[in-house]
Amino acid sequence: MPSLMIVDDEPLSRLNLRALISRNFDDVTVLCEAEDGAEAVEKYFEHRPDGVIMDIRIPGISGLMASRQILEGDPRAGIVICSAYDNFSLVTQALDIGVKGYLLKPVKKDELVEKICRLFGGTYSPIDALAEQRILEMMTSDALTDPLRRELNRYYGNIEHGLMAAFDVDEPAGEALRVQIKRHAPRLGYALTGRIGPLTVAFLSPAPEADALILQLGKLAGDAPCAFATVEGGEWARAWARASALPVRRRGATLIDTLDTLIRDDNLGTLSLEALAMQLGVSPQHLSTSFKDQRGVNFIDYITGRRMELALRLIDSGASTPDAAQRCGYSDVTYFKKLFRRAHGMTPNTYRQRTR
Repeated sequence: MPSLMIVDDEPLSRLNLRALISRNFDDVTVLCEAEDGAEAVEKYFEHRPDGVIMDIRIPGISGLMASRQILEGDPRAGIVICSAYDNFSLVTQALDIGVKGYLLKPVKKDELVEKICRLFGGTYSPIDALAEQRILEMMTSDALTDPLRRELNRYYGNIEHGLMAAFDVDEPAGEALRVQIKRHAPRLGYALTGRIGPLTVAFLSPAPEADALILQLGKLAGDAPCAFATVEGGEWARAWARASALPVRRRGATLIDTLDTLIRDDNLGTLSLEALAMQLGVSPQHLSTSFKDQRGVNFIDYITGRRMELALRLIDSGASTPDAAQRCGYSDVTYFKKLFRRAHGMTPNTYRQRTR
């Protein structure tokens, strides 16, 4: 049976933690308690609990110092620290010495349950959920300061490039999705997850093969609407603006049905297979193959046909040939004329003369 030691100088806090643990875990026991740092170190090595919930502000040596001493003697010790202060520097210091998680006081049941499950289940992440949520909020609102940015790069390896993902999933399904993303993190690359407004958000970094990453995330999301945007040079807020605003796959709609809603006259000139695939949460190869299977025509040929139909309407409305070419996405007017003639059997000028 897994055992815990609670370290806190306030009897009421220890009692509250005991009550939360007993109500939510039948197989976890509180083996011992300590009121100060020195007592915590002594009792840990006397009783060898499987985990420790350690308050930072305790008499004598601090909770961080006590944690350091315990970890120096037993590097495998599972320690979760508690603090009444939502201070990122405390989180980074704790992670630096090997602490497994961070709880903000007053401790909430769901957060405590999650930390204990991760502590004893062996599936915990080195970054606690509270810190991840705050980091994502700062990333997506362009609020990261340069010192904090340097700290994040130091601890995570590289946050300047990656993939921002948005999922339109209600709770508690959103929580389940975040757990799945975490569970697949070794295969996907490290993931920060949280919730921004009504959307579940995940940032994965680094992501050298975005297509493979998108495919895997799409599989995890199932039928849930989702959208993705790559992050370059630390432009997290810009990527989140794209991901959270992009049209997403509708529940019950096929991939190609949804694709049709994304192709409009006002964006025909700038559309690309890669951009559409990212909006739909699939790889360009998958989208191209699915389109050919369902429509019997290559995606590029289809878009070209749609552009040539748009060209007719533009010329009918009085647009010049160069203007029509540009609005259809062609900078080479000669090439545009060639495509127009192939589609309509005449040049733009001939068509214009015949329809006057």
